[in-house]
Amino acid sequence: MALSKILQNNTSTGYINLPAGTTAQRPSSPVAGMIRFNTTLGFTEEYRSGAWKEISNTFSATGGIESTYTSGSINYKVHTFLASAIFTINNSLVVFDSLIIAGGGGGGASGGSGWQGGHGGAGGYITTSGSSLGLTLGGNLITVGAGGAAATNGTNSIIGNQTAIGGGHGGQGDYPGAGQAGNAGGSGGGGGQGYNSPGPGAGGAGTSGQGFAGASATSAPYTPGGGGGSSGTPSTGGAGGAGTSNLIRAGSAVTYASGGGASTGAGGANTGNGAQNLLTGGSGIIIIRYAI
Repeated sequence: MALSKILQNNTSTGYINLPAGTTAQRPSSPVAGMIRFNTTLGFTEEYRSGAWKEISNTFSATGGIESTYTSGSINYKVHTFLASAIFTINNSLVVFDSLIIAGGGGGGASGGSGWQGGHGGAGGYITTSGSSLGLTLGGNLITVGAGGAAATNGTNSIIGNQTAIGGGHGGQGDYPGAGQAGNAGGSGGGGGQGYNSPGPGAGGAGTSGQGFAGASATSAPYTPGGGGGSSGTPSTGGAGGAGTSNLIRAGSAVTYASGGGASTGAGGANTGNGAQNLLTGGSGIIIIRYAI
């Protein structure tokens, strides 16, 4: 194309006619400094720091605990929600990375003669990369799930089109009766101790892609089942399933959504962890990150 067709005269009505095309038509071997108009997304973009980034309608958003950090030469802004609140998008839309964790399940109650209930399952664990999450301009409600009390499931965490399911609670123990099964959830709760037939309770089911099932209790030595975790199955000996390490919030690894077990205690704030029997699961957390 002739230069006269690209660079117009510098007057009040002048302009630069940038190359334009869809996202699929981006250069196959881009280099830093390239600029084009993306007709799919409706904004001008440039190639920098190893990625195509918007340069028109600079993105602006508020909500949660706001922070920034740099990782791999990319600068990120982060919005961390420890409780339900509004995430306000002021202008334009970008794609986000996110971590969405529901409230962990409470530990199961004790039954006759103090026989122990199963341990709580972790809250559902979801990550997204390069998604708009179905958010819109203006205020978007962010719902952070609470941890479940004893014998109660955790509650869901919701952002846009994503819902993490609350962890299942542990089943109740009983003597001389049968232990109850753990509840289903993001990860399932463990089964409760039981003496008579059918004896120990079964573990609750997890949600596909969000967590694992809880473990069944054992009849000898009558151990309650561990709660399911986000990245591993629990032990029939009462230990909880493993959680998942994630560095989205500040660039350093933090483990979330572990299953409740014999030595875990309460779930803890904003962990999504399941709880030991009789105790409360950890509340959830939602984190949104995008390049700036």
